[in-house]
Amino acid sequence: MNIPPSGLALIYLHGSGWHFLDKDKGTRPLFRQLAAQGHVIMDVAYRLCPETDWRGMQADAKRAIVWMKANAAHFGVDPAQIVIAGGSAGGHLALLAAYTAVEPDLRPADIGEVDLSVCGVVSWYGPSDMRVYDSFAGQKFDTLVEADQASSSGRVAEWLNNRLGMNTATPAHWQPGITVQENMMRGLFGGTVSEVPEEFRWGSPITHVGSHCPPT
Repeated sequence: MNIPPSGLALIYLHGSGWHFLDKDKGTRPLFRQLAAQGHVIMDVAYRLCPETDWRGMQADAKRAIVWMKANAAHFGVDPAQIVIAGGSAGGHLALLAAYTAVEPDLRPADIGEVDLSVCGVVSWYGPSDMRVYDSFAGQKFDTLVEADQASSSGRVAEWLNNRLGMNTATPAHWQPGITVQENMMRGLFGGTVSEVPEEFRWGSPITHVGSHCPPT
């Protein structure tokens, strides 16, 4: 079937808890539906902890925007019609990339002065305020893990595999004896919210909301 291009591209950032998983996890039905409408889909495998932190992840999302704009003509994409989206942790990163497109301190050094703006951003249950996530959603996650008799420090991978049908492993860099949430946040921000409050604030999309933000 020859489907005419719509001119729109969707850049997608998968859910990961910032530490797990990869692209192409349960997203093909959505992508096929969008492709059938003529949209171009870019499914991004961004770096995770401990290879990088939130700054490196949002930088990878911005590099994906740069790549799509540079290759737009080849795929029949209008550079002004690029949307970035993601689920869970990917939604958090999509919001960050979209809302900090004009923030010089969060611009990857290797991309020069290219325009990083997108025409829209979609976040499926991505946390917008990491301080709230740390105090509320993290407690809920630890409760879910513990309810399945999984040690919150050592058997989170088993919980993910059993409950969500995933095939992953508990990150080797996680410290024993502390919660899933603290391990996640230490990997992502370099400490807890009480230890590095400015990192949590700066890494929260809500901090960067303004008139420059695209439709969300």
